[in-house]
Amino acid sequence: MPRRDAEELRAAREVSYQRQLTYKRQDGSYSAFGERDSSGSMWLTAFVLKSFAQSRGFIFIDPLELSAAKDWIIQHQKKDGSFPAMGRILNKDIQGGNHGKIALTAYVSAALLETGVTSEEEKKCCFKSQRIFGNPHVFSK
Repeated sequence: MPRRDAEELRAAREVSYQRQLTYKRQDGSYSAFGERDSSGSMWLTAFVLKSFAQSRGFIFIDPLELSAAKDWIIQHQKKDGSFPAMGRILNKDIQGGNHGKIALTAYVSAALLETGVTSEEEKKCCFKSQRIFGNPHVFSK
């Protein structure tokens, strides 16, 4: 790829990253309407977290943005290990045709793991989510 094309692609990624941050709420979650929504969306926050994690190899992603989203997700985990379907989803395609507690918990857990589980709180969250799947060794490798 010519150097100029690579620079344009990098600039476009930076713009996309900055645009995505406009949907961030003060509590670290993401919503299609930002602060105008009554709450952040669990699906969208996990989607953004996963997207940012995948983008780190191409552009600078502020680790504090990742931490804020992870903290919000962890704070909302239920006692049974699942994650609540909070907030609105305008584009149902991000759910991949899957709905329900197990699908959401699997998606959120994958997003957390993709960013790298670094704190004890994050490890506990991932292990706790295993209860939903009925397999105590899902995340042990």
